[in-house]
Amino acid sequence: MYFIQHRIQRSTIVLMLGLAAGVAAMGQTTPAATPLAQTQAAPAVSTAAQANSGILRGHITDQTGALIPGASVTIANSSGTAVKTVTADSSGSYTVSGLAAGGYIVQANFAGFAPFSSPTIQLAAGQSKRVDIAMAIQVAEQSVTVTEDTP
Repeated sequence: MYFIQHRIQRSTIVLMLGLAAGVAAMGQTTPAATPLAQTQAAPAVSTAAQANSGILRGHITDQTGALIPGASVTIANSSGTAVKTVTADSSGSYTVSGLAAGGYIVQANFAGFAPFSSPTIQLAAGQSKRVDIAMAIQVAEQSVTVTEDTP
């Protein structure tokens, strides 16, 4: 009986943390996070263009499901040219908006983890897709050479 109650309590805690992270991510506003110099230099985008632009978003985790805040996420077009680069927030989530219709590759990097690269993801005008990233711990490769010579 204790085991069941303990599992229910843990599940409830995990659910509440997930909901809190989701609410926090929804409450973030992109213009407030953008430096003033960047907002002044950026050309004005019409409402119609914003409605036709696509969005890629998701969470970055390790193999155990733990979130990885601060990971660098690069969106590249299907030919491999970087289009936009963002950094995952404190809840391990990222959002890239303003993408034209086409094929995109999501790439992620973080120290101590092997680089991640998704297959090409087709994005239609006005479409929003979720691309969650599970990064693997990078294994250092070592090489040892053994000879028969005695010093």
